[in-house]
Formats: sequence, structure tokens, C-alpha cells
Amino acid sequence: MAINLYSIRFFLLNILILIFANHLIAEQEIRIKSIDAQKISTLEDESLLMEGSVKIITNQFDLETSKAIYNKKTGKLILEGNVKLLAEKIKSDSSSLFLDLNNNIMTLENSKFNYLNQSFGNAESILLRTAGETIITSSSWNNCSEDSPIWDLKIKEVKLLEEKENVVIKGLTLKIKDIPIFYIPYVRSAVGDSRVSGFLTPSLKQGKDGLDVSIPYYFNLAQNFDLEVSPRYISKRGFGISSEFRYLTQISSGQINGVLFNEDKEYSRETGDINNKRWEASWEHRAYFSNNLSMNFKYQDTSDAYFYRDIGSDQYGSSKKNYLKKVLKLKWENSNNKINLELKDYVKLNIFSPEEYKTLPRIDTYSFYDNNWFSTSLRTNFSKFKHQTSEEEIRRIFLNPSLGFKKSWNSSSLKFSSSNSLVRYKFSGTEFSNSSPSAEVNYKIFLSKSNGTNSSYIIPNLKYIYQDGDLNPLTPFIDSRRRTLSYKSLFSKDISSGYDRQIYNNRLVVGLTKLDINLNKGIKNIFSVGKSLQIRDENEENGISNLVAEYKSIMDNFIFTSLLETDRDLSSIDRAIFSMGYSKEDQNRIELKGIYDRKEVNSLRSSWVNSSPVKQLELNINWPLISSINFFGRFNRDFDSKKSLDLSYGLEYSNCCLKFGLMNRKWIEEDYFSWIENFDSPSQALQSGYFPGRERDSLMIFFEFKNLGRLGRDINQILSSPSID
Repeated sequence: MAINLYSIRFFLLNILILIFANHLIAEQEIRIKSIDAQKISTLEDESLLMEGSVKIITNQFDLETSKAIYNKKTGKLILEGNVKLLAEKIKSDSSSLFLDLNNNIMTLENSKFNYLNQSFGNAESILLRTAGETIITSSSWNNCSEDSPIWDLKIKEVKLLEEKENVVIKGLTLKIKDIPIFYIPYVRSAVGDSRVSGFLTPSLKQGKDGLDVSIPYYFNLAQNFDLEVSPRYISKRGFGISSEFRYLTQISSGQINGVLFNEDKEYSRETGDINNKRWEASWEHRAYFSNNLSMNFKYQDTSDAYFYRDIGSDQYGSSKKNYLKKVLKLKWENSNNKINLELKDYVKLNIFSPEEYKTLPRIDTYSFYDNNWFSTSLRTNFSKFKHQTSEEEIRRIFLNPSLGFKKSWNSSSLKFSSSNSLVRYKFSGTEFSNSSPSAEVNYKIFLSKSNGTNSSYIIPNLKYIYQDGDLNPLTPFIDSRRRTLSYKSLFSKDISSGYDRQIYNNRLVVGLTKLDINLNKGIKNIFSVGKSLQIRDENEENGISNLVAEYKSIMDNFIFTSLLETDRDLSSIDRAIFSMGYSKEDQNRIELKGIYDRKEVNSLRSSWVNSSPVKQLELNINWPLISSINFFGRFNRDFDSKKSLDLSYGLEYSNCCLKFGLMNRKWIEEDYFSWIENFDSPSQALQSGYFPGRERDSLMIFFEFKNLGRLGRDINQILSSPSID
């Protein structure tokens, strides 16, 4: 659970500054446009006395009362009785109102105001000036109800200083049903873009480690530099401190963050390390030296692999961080050329994740030319890699020139391209090259039919891909990952990302897309199906790829998407994915999604470990039972392990100004420690069938004062946390 009361200050400032300062004391001079009353007479000092249904219209607001006195010479207007002020977004009732038109000064006594029927308040006295201080005394503010609010803010005095850049709030008390919850004697804050040093609103969390409190202090060091320092206490872990430094120059910007816990009691209990010092550091820097040249730098590091799980991780168990990256990128580009230089290192957090290569360094270039019918390009890569564990160094050079032609007609198009991928490796005294010349011919036909608001399209697609070459068995797979098969990737020459993995066979790819659109009903249906035929040597049997079919339907608030992959004989399903959801506004949402993949590995295991198929189903729901009570839940079931990966459900009550909810959750969280008791290494644990997860459960309570602050996390954020995604 987490409370963020930082919005209190902005709630006050929005009401105070936007309503009063912007609407009632604008720099524009207040002018009376018309006066109307049942009776108007002249006093001895030539003032006008207005009585009975007095209506005064100005260029900024309207006034209504039963009695008013106006002296045109002095520019002073006095209204008495039940004085109503009506502006574009605000209305107020006061016992009296004084307006000095010559100096743009207004005073309201015993005022009660309403802002768009969303924010309400009252004040004993309000003094508004264009030039000078603005003071509001003995006021009350809330975003709940005009007559009987559940909560409100009582403030002894609010003062907008003369320079209009700072506001001083004295004697602020939050009350719930007239019961004081907390009191702040003095707050000084900046208005608009201005900033001042001072304490920010504290943060309070209640989670698996008990109470978690931080009290941030903000240092406004300069116009382009600031610093936030937050002492922090976690009941089960101890005391710590965090900081955030931001900077901005003419050509660069960045942020430096750090967290330090000198001793973590809970970590000592888990690991036996009684002298631990836990920390996290990060630095992001962006620089733009010219319109063509830029730089990005990102540095992340931590004391141990479990820091983010314990201190920086998501308390709901939905966030994962397997690696921390250290990356430097330089980029130069113009209209036809790009050059990228990259250095990359990383810190491995999840011991069950596969090893990665350091990049020391990597240079990519890309030059291209394209007009209506002809295109040519050259892509190069010069890289040096080092394996994290073995320290083995690999040098790689990649060259890929290409040439293309295209021709379009009214109902069809033809594209031809030819390229050659040359990759050279040098490592461990070995040096060799892989070469892959290729050619592609792609022909599309566009058939359409339109009938009023209905339109239908049929797009047959035929593509021939020729590839030649041999893959050396010593080829390392450094940055190549096999792409998931889809209708789009079926037509791609490269079925893997990166430069290492090449497929040397000829393919004929056939596909068909059907698109139907109904503008009146808001319906859009897309169906695609494709298959490829592998054409091999004369002494080899030709092969047929798996069939891929995709379907997507959009109809008002309903969306359905699906993908089906069968084996080449259409006798069994290799992979099936579907998602269907209905949503209406923020509180009405149902989503069901599932995945079956008999070749995929378990996401919690290393990619090189054989695993059983994935069979998962997930239901997300947030739906009102009655007008003010919602039921919500997330149910994620793995049918292969017969375990619930995530079972969350609860109820949320909401009215005009308050939300309250209760949620029970059981889920599986990654476990980095337990394997040590029975195995010598993580790989041995996985190969022996160890599952690196542990079951957890918790009961969570959350509530929110609307537009004030919340205790806990927003339900839609919980339900949308990554799971099957």
C-alpha cells in the first residue's frame, strides 16, 4: 500500500491560483459593462445607490445582490446582502464584496465558492490584488461535497506573495468527518514553473517489509539544477537514504539517482551477511551537439542481484529486472546516412537468465537512396564482443549491400531486391566468413469493393525468396534471436534478428489478407493467412512451412485478436494465441487471453533449458456490481504445472469523493535463494527440475480521497501488470 499526498499542494494551488488569480484578478482591467436594479438613486457624493435585484455585468464576471453602492469617480463598488459572483468556471456567495476598479482589488467576506461543481470551499475573508499580495483567511477546501464533505482541508491563511511566484500556507489540517488526521503548520511552495527549496509531501507504504516511510527534501540549486534527498525507513530493513539530481544545459540534460542502505536487517537474516551495505546508482545523460550529432549515456549498477526485489522492486510482485545495462551511444545522421557507435556492458541480476556479451565497441553504418522506382543501400557493422563469464573475445564484420526496384499500378505492385550478407568472425585463433547472397521478388494484388459505408479489400501476396550460402558450424550466436512466426515475419527474408543466424534455403511464400470496414457501425475485420514452400536441391525433398493465420476484429468497445500456427501437415496446432476484451469507460473492463505453445520454454527458465509447453489462460475483470461497488480480479492459470501464477480478486467502493477497496492476492514470485541449499549451481538446479519461484500471498487495503491522494495502487495498474504479455 502506498500513499502519495504530493497532490495536496497542487490541489490547493489549482483551486487558489487558477480560480481566483486567473479568473478574478487577471492583468486585464475590470470594466463595468452594464448596471440594472429595481431602484437606482444618487447620493450626496454622486455615488449610485442600487436596490432590489441588482445585476452588474463586467468584462470578467457578473454580480448579483440586493443592494450596491457605486462611485464612478473613485472606481469603488460595494455590494451587501447575499452577493453572488458568477464567472465562466466559478460561482460564489458572499455576505459582502468590495471592488476597487482603479486598482483591481477585490475583497469578499464570508464567501462560499463552487468550481465547476467539482471543487468547493469557503473562506472568512478573501483579498485579491493584481499588484500585491493575495490573502485568504480561515478557509476550507474539498473536492467532495458542497454541504457535507467526507474530507476537507482547513487552512488558517493562504498568501500569494507579491511577485506571484510563491504561495505561503499556514495552519493546514486534513479532516475526515471533522476528525483531524494530520496538521502542517507551514508550507511554502512555488507557483507555476517557479520552484523553492523545502520539504515535499512524505511517502508512506505498507508492504511485505512492513512500514516504509520517506520524507523528501527539495533543493532548488539553480534555474537548471535541482536535488531531492529523501531519508527513508523500512521497518524490517532499517534506515536508508535516496537522492535524485537533475540538470539541464543548452545542449544536454540528465538525471543521477542513488539509494543507500548501510545495513539491511532482513537481507542479513536471509543470507547471513551481517555487514551488508546495499545500494543502487543510475545516471542518464542526453546530449545534442548539433542537428546531426547526438549522444545517449545510461549507467545502472547495484550492490547485489536482489536489491530491486527487496527495496526497488514493485511491492505487488509484478515487475522484473533481469539485467542492468551500461550503454554509451553516439549517433550521427543526415537525410541519407546514419552512423552509430555503441559500447555496452551489463550487470546480471537474475542468475537463471542466460549470459550476454559485452559490446566493446560496435559501429553501425547505414547509407541509402530511394526514389519512386529505384533504391539502393549499404549496411555495415564492425563489432568486438566479450563473453561475461569466459572472457572470450569475438571480432565481427558485417557487410550488406542491396539493390531494389519497384513498380506500382492501380491494382497491383511489383518489387524486386537483391542483396548479399557477408559476416566475418575472428576468435580463439579461428577466422572464417559466412556469405549469403539473396534475391526477393514480391507481387501484390489489391482488389476492392465499396458500397456506401461498407468497404472490402482482398490482397493476395506472392513472394519468392532466394538464398544461397553455407553456415559455418563454429558460428557464435551473439545477438541473434529467432523471431516469433507471424504473418508479417513469414514474408521476411531473415527469420532471426541480428547478423549471426542465417537460413540458406529458397522459399515461395503465399499469403492472403481480407479486410472489411463498416464506418457506420465502427466495425473493422482483418483476416490473414499464409504459408511458405521451401525449395531445396534436386536430391532433397521440398519442405512446407507451418501455416499461420491471424484474425483481428474491432467493433465499438469490443476487440478480438488471435493467431494460429499449425504444423506443415495441418494435423496439429503448434501455437495458438487469443485475446478478447470489452471496455467501457474506466471501470467497465473484461479481458480474456490465452496462449498455447508446444515449443516455447517457460519464461522463468533459461532459454537453453528444455521445458514443457506453455498452456496459460488469464482473465482480467473490473466490473460494477451495483452503482458504487466494483468487483475486480486477475486469474492467471498455468495448465501444464496446474498452478495459479496469479490469483487476485477484491471489491472497490466508490462515491463522490472516496474510494475504498480490499484485495486478496496469491502469486508466484521469482526465488533467487532456495537453490543454494540443495545444488552447486543454478544450471544444475534447473537441469534437475528446480522451479525458481515461490508462492506468496498478501491482503491489501487501499483508499483514495479523490483529487487529494491515495493509499495503495490504482486497480487498473494492478490488472494491467505484465503476466501473459
